[in-house]
Amino acid sequence: MSGSSVTRQKGSKGYRFGPAAGASPLFPPRYPDKATAAEALTHIVHQSPEALGQSGTRWKLSTLLAACDWLRTLPGLHQLLDRLDIGWKRAHRHVHSPDVCYVDKLRDVRINLLNIDLERRVFLFQDEFTLHRQPSLASAYEVVGSTQPLAELGWKSNYEWRIAAALNALTGQVTFAQTKVFDVPHLVRPFPSRCQSGPATPGVEVGVSFAQEWSTGPSPKAKQLNLPIQVLQLPTYASWTKPIEKLWRLLSQEVLHLHRLADDWVGLKENLFSFLAEFADRSTQLLRYVGLSDPAKLYRALFLT
Repeated sequence: MSGSSVTRQKGSKGYRFGPAAGASPLFPPRYPDKATAAEALTHIVHQSPEALGQSGTRWKLSTLLAACDWLRTLPGLHQLLDRLDIGWKRAHRHVHSPDVCYVDKLRDVRINLLNIDLERRVFLFQDEFTLHRQPSLASAYEVVGSTQPLAELGWKSNYEWRIAAALNALTGQVTFAQTKVFDVPHLVRPFPSRCQSGPATPGVEVGVSFAQEWSTGPSPKAKQLNLPIQVLQLPTYASWTKPIEKLWRLLSQEVLHLHRLADDWVGLKENLFSFLAEFADRSTQLLRYVGLSDPAKLYRALFLT
């Protein structure tokens, strides 16, 4: 019988990957391969030990063994972590989402995305972006030595412009609106046209991240648009949960870093609009870039059990 499996060689330390008939799997019976096991264990070490009933503020080999009954014994655990590319590293300061419903919101978004009715609905991730007239700093090629690449600033004030965009999670299509200051009419403006270009019986599920909780209801002065929108909230202050954030990163890399249009405000905005217009239709390349080429992988590590 041929194929790749995992064996423990007599006299060797730990496990190795290679062909072997009838060999015991590395993590029976939970995880059949290295990639899956590494993803699951990474999710564990990203949580507090106390959240899983263990003592201490940092994980130790003993508490990892106690929390994960599928791991091997303590003497071989260090080698096992090496094989999974998990090591002891110095931390850096970081601010995480304070949202107490962090996991529940991501689960809701994931379930809705994976069970979407493609005949009747589209699924959008929405976000806003601020364009500044002055170029953003970034690395670039320059002669070795003390000379550095230059971000040429303009003489005028650093104007700002706002972009609101919606990314179709299944097609990569981007719909956007732009203005100096966003209010509610500007924010919802892309949705009627998006509904009209959607399925024959359109509905829209929207993943939106808000910094504040919803109010108890809309203002009596608000115009009733009767849009078929279901809002799925993403966790507050958790930009890493929004695939559309990677669209802004790509925009910065291609259009804004070290640009030379600080004194051509109109030209700079035209370049930005031209970039977004490239994704006016289906874009598998953009889906791959933002991590949505396989929707089943979205937040998957968070829910591995």
